[in-house]
Amino acid sequence: MKQAIILELGVEVVTLRGGEPTLYPYITEVVEKLHSLGIKLVFYTNATTKYNILNLFPYIQILSLPIDAVSPVIVKVMRGPEQFKAVCHLLAKLRIAAQRPIVKIGTVVSRVNLDDLKNIFNFISESGVVDIWRLYQFSPYGHGKNNENLFLVSDDEFNRAVDDIKFEKST
Repeated sequence: MKQAIILELGVEVVTLRGGEPTLYPYITEVVEKLHSLGIKLVFYTNATTKYNILNLFPYIQILSLPIDAVSPVIVKVMRGPEQFKAVCHLLAKLRIAAQRPIVKIGTVVSRVNLDDLKNIFNFISESGVVDIWRLYQFSPYGHGKNNENLFLVSDDEFNRAVDDIKFEKST
């Protein structure tokens, strides 16, 4: 019955994000069912769980991963070395995967990682598997409000950083 509702509503794309969707005990069944209904899937993960996300590759169209830093000191301040290591491990698996989804990297631009953006750009360029890189300006809302003093960047700083990366890409 519920599948009829989702089809009646004309849903074409579903984004699964967190928390961490791989912690949901029935994530495989959900992904397979949505795929069987012809619904495209965007899947956000931080790659830190033991779930073998490679099993989902045949069913998802876009895999989104966070990389907010690559320099060790900045990685430690941002999401931590374990998360960065997990994403690197998954990127290595993606390089040799027979079938893979479109890979998107999301970077939250903050005061802490402004000077690491070019390093992130070079890292994802050299990965050979990243199709899309999105830069998001840090937002001091929700949990971000607790870290506003450390992470907040002005609109001008954010726009300048984006322009610098666009220039870097064009050279």
